[in-house]
Amino acid sequence: MQERPILFSEPMVRAIISGAKTETRRVVSPQPSGDCDQSEIRCPYGETGDRLWVRERFAVLPYTTPGPGVPFGDVVYYADDPDAGVDTWRPSIHMPRWASRITLEVDGVAVERLSQITEMSALAEGIEQRVDHVDALRTQPILWYENGAVELEYQTAREAFFGLWDHINSKRGFAAESDPWVWAVRFHRVATEVTNEGRGEHPR
Repeated sequence: MQERPILFSEPMVRAIISGAKTETRRVVSPQPSGDCDQSEIRCPYGETGDRLWVRERFAVLPYTTPGPGVPFGDVVYYADDPDAGVDTWRPSIHMPRWASRITLEVDGVAVERLSQITEMSALAEGIEQRVDHVDALRTQPILWYENGAVELEYQTAREAFFGLWDHINSKRGFAAESDPWVWAVRFHRVATEVTNEGRGEHPR
């Protein structure tokens, strides 16, 4: 079993914590020129049984009275409270292992075209579905929230996922309409606890 870091945005961190997100899709790099044989390329996110520790935006609050066995302050996470009284949040890419609170175990990895995603997998990507309580006969919309500020409405989870995908990847040259090859990674969250000694996550 190997461990690797993986970055997630705040909405996706919240979806993982709630249990709504159990899949992630990442661009295969470099993109295959023709058909893609999974056996010929190595997945940077590991294989079944490997673990991924989540990097997210965070800050460390200093202890008032440091002492033996308490080498660091409390870790706070932007996904939990953007207004936690923190002057400067640290980017997710700079999160060390000891500050990570979420560990995922890989349940399966596959290479596929982005367009192959199913409605069920789109929901497993963390797309949120809301019931329209005003008009119960109306097709229930799919809503995606970005930091609670942007609200977009779609009729299917797949459409919502493609909207989310383009928000992140179109500026990198991998818009949904280009149908890139992606790694489809399925996972579940591992029960862990954080200890002051070393500030690491340890499986229960």
